[in-house]
Amino acid sequence: MRKVLIGLVIVLLCCGYIVTVQAKTNEETYQERLNQLKPDDVSSQYNLGLWCEQNKLPEQAQAQFEKVIELNPNHTDARKKLGHVKYQDKWQTPDELKAQGLEFYKGKWIPYEEAMKVQGYVKFDELWITSKERDFAVKLNKLYPWTGVIDKPGADSENLPWEKARVKETDHFIVKTNLSSDALNDMCFQLEYMYFIISDFLGFHESKQKSINSKEKLIVSMTKNRNEFEKIFNDLLGYQPETWVQGQFCTYSETTSHKDEIVIYYSDWKGCLLHELSHYVVILVGRIYVTTWPNPPIWLWEGLPVYFEFCKVDSKKLVANLIHQSRLTKIKNFINNNKYIALADFINLPTSKYDIEICYSEGWSLVYFLINGKAGEYKQKFRAYIEAWKNNKIIVSQGCVIQDKNTHLKLFEECMGVPIDQLEQEWKEYILQLK
Repeated sequence: MRKVLIGLVIVLLCCGYIVTVQAKTNEETYQERLNQLKPDDVSSQYNLGLWCEQNKLPEQAQAQFEKVIELNPNHTDARKKLGHVKYQDKWQTPDELKAQGLEFYKGKWIPYEEAMKVQGYVKFDELWITSKERDFAVKLNKLYPWTGVIDKPGADSENLPWEKARVKETDHFIVKTNLSSDALNDMCFQLEYMYFIISDFLGFHESKQKSINSKEKLIVSMTKNRNEFEKIFNDLLGYQPETWVQGQFCTYSETTSHKDEIVIYYSDWKGCLLHELSHYVVILVGRIYVTTWPNPPIWLWEGLPVYFEFCKVDSKKLVANLIHQSRLTKIKNFINNNKYIALADFINLPTSKYDIEICYSEGWSLVYFLINGKAGEYKQKFRAYIEAWKNNKIIVSQGCVIQDKNTHLKLFEECMGVPIDQLEQEWKEYILQLK
């Protein structure tokens, strides 16, 4: 009998027959299991949701858990899977609780003002900030009182040639401009305040800042017209900027003929200047903490500056945690048309594949979500990821190339505490509901 079977196999192969078994996809298996369920079987619907979680089907898992609470509104496990919280005998989402003026602190929801006080925040002109930032803001407002003239391109009537540019030195910068003295003052205020904010966020403490080998301050030049900008740019880098470039952070490594420097054109000064400043602070951190290539993964290298570039001065304080409407509109369009980059691929992109049209908006949205989404649940996890980079657990080479993509993805998931597919689903849902 065995010889007969072997002979039959040989005959089939000789005749050109190929026998293949098509493995079912997780989506197909899910649909089969769903079709076999009784619509009102709560337990089976919930178990199928768990199966979806285990098999990387976050959208289907959510649909299952929503079906469960539709059948049984008090199903505790399904509610928790959806991130719902029971507050005063009513199930609500974290965003709904925050909309009621509540804040999550040490395992419970309490009034926002109470939460701020117990965490050591103080009120500064109606805004809650740390006492450290309050002291810094008071000091900065005395040194460089904010006028707001810099936010109004064209309002400056003076017409100094660049050769007679005004210069002011601050703690970290040498600031040059041929705009008015008020505009120069505003630049100093914004630069020092943003340096404080970004350094604090990155855990770049003063003791480490003082250990920088180069004690030279960053030169920041803002020109009144495009020709002046292009001349300085060309003198520094040896080529003309593209027409869309309005600013540049020039690092020492780019050429041996200059120190770190930012050059900016006034037409859209604020966003571009603070974007380039963010690059400067991030690379300072990389130079001190990271033993290989100082830049972080490209999504973080560009995502943080795009996040910090959009801000405003409110009540003598720089407020950076704002929704970037133009970026939001773009990323919503990419998500709705399924043209975004899957997060598993996005976090591993090299510079050569960083598409500006998509990636700037996606980078902003991911950073914004990690800081603000899920009632701030991911903020400390995001910081843990940044610490992992600072502790040389993410190996990046020139061009922001990740040396081991699988290890990096696993580390990212460990820091966030959830699979990347689940995080992607939560990110998309959060961004699409923003206004």
